Amino acid sequence: MKSGDLRGIKKKNSSSSSEISAAQLAIIGSAIVTLGEVIGICADVLALEELSNDNSQDQLSVEPIQQQLNTIQKQLDYLTREVSKKQ
Repeated sequence: MKSGDLRGIKKKNSSSSSEISAAQLAIIGSAIVTLGEVIGICADVLALEELSNDNSQDQLSVEPIQQQLNTIQKQLDYLTREVSKKQ
């Protein structure tokens, strides 16, 4: 082998090594991006759960008020009937 041939082989090996390193970096970068997207999805799910919990709590607080309104309506109906009887 000539010394020029050895240089050519070294250059090819160096080029292959650089290509492998670039591919490895691309894979690592893709993995980091994917991880970021997964974290974003988890945040979205947590936000939806929080909204769902808030809506459930709002519904629970509406029920006693609705019951009070129904009671008041019944009382008004009764009083209206009584006033109508006396006229």
